[in-house]
Amino acid sequence: MGIDEQPVLNRADLMDRLDSDQALAAELAELFISDVRDTLVSLRTAAEGGFAPEVERAAHSLKGAAANLSGEKVRHIAAAVETAGKNNDMTAAVAAIKKLGPAVAELIDALNTQIIAAGRR
Repeated sequence: MGIDEQPVLNRADLMDRLDSDQALAAELAELFISDVRDTLVSLRTAAEGGFAPEVERAAHSLKGAAANLSGEKVRHIAAAVETAGKNNDMTAAVAAIKKLGPAVAELIDALNTQIIAAGRR
């Protein structure tokens, strides 16, 4: 399955892994949302500066955070950025990072509507 075919959020998987704990899911989603913008800024800054190890580290962090929330699309794109950083391929890293912004925005929207709002009911 290609990156564009990955689900933004696999809610069933997330809730299964959290034993259907909606409050915990909402808390994890809020933490992700509060941290992700800084991670994206660090990632872009590192890529623009050609700092491959920092690109790899920030992408790995984002990949893990997205995986924890079953944010499959972001996880797959972050994995591509991580690999590009590991291979010191800043052209590929920058190209993949351009896809991250919209994918993260989609994930934030899904987390807000499907997880956080549901946790407040």
